[in-house]
Amino acid sequence: MWKILPRIWIKAGLAGFSPDLALVLIKPEELRKQVSPGVFKNSEVLINGKSTLWDLAVKMKRNILSITRLLLPYIHPGITALV
Repeated sequence: MWKILPRIWIKAGLAGFSPDLALVLIKPEELRKQVSPGVFKNSEVLINGKSTLWDLAVKMKRNILSITRLLLPYIHPGITALV
């Protein structure tokens, strides 16, 4: 799948991100203010610094592109980070 994904990934403006990186929660209180309590609770479990974007897509049963786009508003302001 990754053979065709780079073209789509780049077109979506995600060239600066690797799906092999893991998401870590940097500012939990900021995230708590922006999302519902249920989403926050799930985020604490999923955003653990160990699960890659690929892993998150599998766990959430969504495609990698939609997961990454969903997370961008939390990556750009530094609420979360890719490591």
